[in-house]
Amino acid sequence: MFLSVLLYQIIHFTLQYLVLKRKELIYYSLFLLSAAAFYFIYQTAGFFHIFFPSVLNTIFNAVQMSFAFIQNYFYITFVLYYLSLKNTKYRVFYLLKYYKVYNFAFIFIFIGLGFLKIESQNLFGMISLLTVPISIVLVVMIWRLKIPYSNIVSLGIVCNITGAIASYILILNENYEQMHLPFTTFFPSQLGMLIDIIILGYGLSLKAAESDKKLVIALQANQKLIEDERNRVARDLHDGLGGLLSGVKLSLLSITGNIIISDQHAAAFKRVLFQLDNAISEMRRVAHSMMPESLLRFGLVQATEDFCYDINESKMVQLNFYHHGLEQRLDSSAEITLFRVIQELVNNAIKHAAATNVMIHLVRNENQLILTVEDNGTGFDINNIKKSKGVGLSNIQSRINFLKGNLEIESKQDIGTSFYITIPV
Repeated sequence: MFLSVLLYQIIHFTLQYLVLKRKELIYYSLFLLSAAAFYFIYQTAGFFHIFFPSVLNTIFNAVQMSFAFIQNYFYITFVLYYLSLKNTKYRVFYLLKYYKVYNFAFIFIFIGLGFLKIESQNLFGMISLLTVPISIVLVVMIWRLKIPYSNIVSLGIVCNITGAIASYILILNENYEQMHLPFTTFFPSQLGMLIDIIILGYGLSLKAAESDKKLVIALQANQKLIEDERNRVARDLHDGLGGLLSGVKLSLLSITGNIIISDQHAAAFKRVLFQLDNAISEMRRVAHSMMPESLLRFGLVQATEDFCYDINESKMVQLNFYHHGLEQRLDSSAEITLFRVIQELVNNAIKHAAATNVMIHLVRNENQLILTVEDNGTGFDINNIKKSKGVGLSNIQSRINFLKGNLEIESKQDIGTSFYITIPV
């Protein structure tokens, strides 16, 4: 039963490491693996001696005690990474580093004694007992660090120490077999390890949640910087470059009122003015697309209505926008992000799906905002799009993740595509 629990936890923490790439997870998994090997060897010693050749039995006997020090080595490494003590100036860091070397040395000492067939059971017990005061000192020093999660690690170590001491007392008790207790001598240490798994599992979950929170804060700050920069560039284009081009046009018009030019030069001059007008219009369109003034001044609904009006003026596609429950404005960052999502979805429908009709629904209720964008375009295979990880869909998904929202997609070939987005508010 105990080994089954360890196996489950080993798989659990290994999978978490593969997803999160946090080193403390793999070291805790290796600690559990070495602990499982230690208990498995002792519990199945008779089985191995019966069914395996003498060479394998020699190796089996040589390494069995070393696993106790292997698990200590990985547990110390786990603590160093979990508490972010690597290369710090805390005194406990140096103690943990030396304690790692101490356990690492005894791994090979006991392997050597095993191959030399030197009786080492008493030495193992003595060294194990000597580690108890070291562990107690570590618990006190880690507890006094007053850094995040240090109390969790301290509690975990206390559980392991208490269980180990209880097991050693039972092993040294000559009357243990006559006591007829309903458990083996290793039961207290196994119970201590199980409690340690529960405590540190909770602690690892807390740290993962804290890391996610920090990531969200960093993403929000990064998103704000991006939008602020877009806003600055849009203002510079509209007010700076736009004003400059308009001044150039006025200067050219004033010149024509003071000089007489030939018909040929007049035609060329008109072409220059026409191109200048186009440049001014394009510049203003780009500035408006980067950061619509109506979005900042009047909010998401007005900006979306203006966006739909501009698209509908092209007569190539018809956008229909419906909204409900948005009398009060959202947070500015949420409005900007949702507007970018709407822009991206509509542009994708026009450019890639050849849609002629797009419907946008924006509804707010008590605790969530629902955005629905549907088109009558060519549709696509959702699985292929997800596998290809297109930039457009990735941008949309990252923006929705920024708002802690959820995205669902339905698409059928030659019928159209529907995007359903829910955002908590």
